[in-house]
Amino acid sequence: MNTQMQKELERLEFSVAGGDLEMINKAMTDFRLAMKSEGTNVNEMLAGRETRYGSFEGHAEISQALKLTMQDRAKWPMLDDDQREALEMIAHKIARILNGDPNYADNWIDIAGYATLVANRLEKEDNAS
Repeated sequence: MNTQMQKELERLEFSVAGGDLEMINKAMTDFRLAMKSEGTNVNEMLAGRETRYGSFEGHAEISQALKLTMQDRAKWPMLDDDQREALEMIAHKIARILNGDPNYADNWIDIAGYATLVANRLEKEDNAS
């Protein structure tokens, strides 16, 4: 996968995490265009991702178990949408680490990023009050 496609994929993942439907649709379109211009076969892309992250089934098993554990806690419904989304995205990244390459720094950076998004919002609210 070339650098442009990687950037578009990262932007797509970040858009999904943010839940902005318009941004998600634009990111999906840009990613598809980048794939077409590169002549990338979806199966080739998926094979590359499996090398990095492990099997999709293995990732899904770990990710869903983590998410179910979080959602089963009494405080889960009390969390704001961004807090729940950040925790789910962090669980997703943890599953990638446990199922794939634990030394791939981007997963660790993404975890810090999702936590920082929530912390920044909380600090902004604290400073406003």
